Amino acid sequence: MLYLNDKTEKFRFTGDITVESLTAFVGEVAAGKISPFFKSAPVPESNEANVKTVVGTTFKEYVFDSEKEVLVKFYAPWCGHCKTIAPHYEEAARRISNNPNIILIEVDSTENEVAGVNVEGFPTLKFWGKDKTAEPIDFDGDRTADGIIDWLKVHTQYEWVEPLGFEDESGDAEEVAPDEL
Repeated sequence: MLYLNDKTEKFRFTGDITVESLTAFVGEVAAGKISPFFKSAPVPESNEANVKTVVGTTFKEYVFDSEKEVLVKFYAPWCGHCKTIAPHYEEAARRISNNPNIILIEVDSTENEVAGVNVEGFPTLKFWGKDKTAEPIDFDGDRTADGIIDWLKVHTQYEWVEPLGFEDESGDAEEVAPDEL
């Protein structure tokens, strides 16, 4: 059984359902003794890809406990728009992978919930900057690799680090000197 409070937080009740146990449970919720319940998929065994996969239980670690700025893609696996942006998001993450100040992560919103984040459509992209106490910024750029990178350049509070290489048409990586960029 779940209890929903006026802040739309959920609290999971386990145990025998009696007037006494329910009264005690509601009292403990009101006193802050019970933490809200959020749905979370299992933590991935490996997370070495350019786009990090984050679940409900690791969101705080990747976003709020990190000094990095974070662009988060909240998606649903069945969503056509999410499937369309996925390769662009991955390409943007690959191209900025040498930037020590910004990471791109994704959260499957069908399996995970995040405290204080309201996702009304898919995909939803939100950016948490350097100041983690500030509200996230809704991404409103072009949903292409170039559009994502251009948007990040404008919104980052850190000094921008240009990619040092690119792939040519054959897919082979070529190094480009910083003064040639």
